[in-house]
Amino acid sequence: MMKPLSLFLLLFLLPAISEAASITSSLQISTQVMSVCTVATVPLDFGPMAPGDTAMQTVSIVTKCTLNTPYQLMLDIGLHGSVGVRNMADTGTNQIPYRLYKDTAHSAEWIDGPAGATNAVGSGLDQPHTVHGVATPSTLVPAGVYADTVTVTVLY
Repeated sequence: MMKPLSLFLLLFLLPAISEAASITSSLQISTQVMSVCTVATVPLDFGPMAPGDTAMQTVSIVTKCTLNTPYQLMLDIGLHGSVGVRNMADTGTNQIPYRLYKDTAHSAEWIDGPAGATNAVGSGLDQPHTVHGVATPSTLVPAGVYADTVTVTVLY
């Protein structure tokens, strides 16, 4: 059984509880997704060659750009290149010419700069771009290690 004082307090407080007020507000949530690209390469190694032989090797350059981000993939002429040809060099002045192609038929060359760029649009996933290398050393080059470095640029 309820005591009269408890009953009185319950009846007195009940209207105050039922008349409680409330107020609402909105919390805005936002972010900005940035256009970002990454590029990864692996060495293109022609392996051991005999003078006069032709060596071919294929690798992929992998780009990954934010979904729907347009970009250009460019390869420069390399450290030892000159107009129209790339060269690997030894520690002296000896060079072996090589070419880089976008296709297996060797009809679309990766030429220096924007003119030789590949245009693409980011998918948000890895996108491989094939590089087919062809080198033919002259019969007049000395034995040794020949190398070059080509800079790969993604413009977005």
